[in-house]
Amino acid sequence: SDSQVAEKSEEVRRHRDSLQDAYSKTMAASEEILLGMFESSAYLAEWNLETKRRNFERFMEHVRDCPERLTGDAYDEETVASFRKFVSLWMSVFTQCSVDPIKKPNRILTDSDLSYCRNVG
Repeated sequence: SDSQVAEKSEEVRRHRDSLQDAYSKTMAASEEILLGMFESSAYLAEWNLETKRRNFERFMEHVRDCPERLTGDAYDEETVASFRKFVSLWMSVFTQCSVDPIKKPNRILTDSDLSYCRNVG
């Protein structure tokens, strides 16, 4: 009777160990899959932002080279104010795209810098 209890206890322990091992392997595989998904998402987000940055840069070069195409008067105060706001909003988004946006934001241009702009071109 004691030997049967010991035998059953050993069988239960082996089964428990087997389940724990299977659980650990499943968790490790799941973590690996999640890490891969995270890296893929991070890469996609980075690529998407880089594409938007390039497009914005091309747009700004186009405006610099031909401001009259954007507006009839590159010196009009309302147009300049609207353009400043547009650039400020884009820069605000770019500032947040950093590994540490609080302590080390990607700050290229400040609102103070933009306030010196007197025309769109």
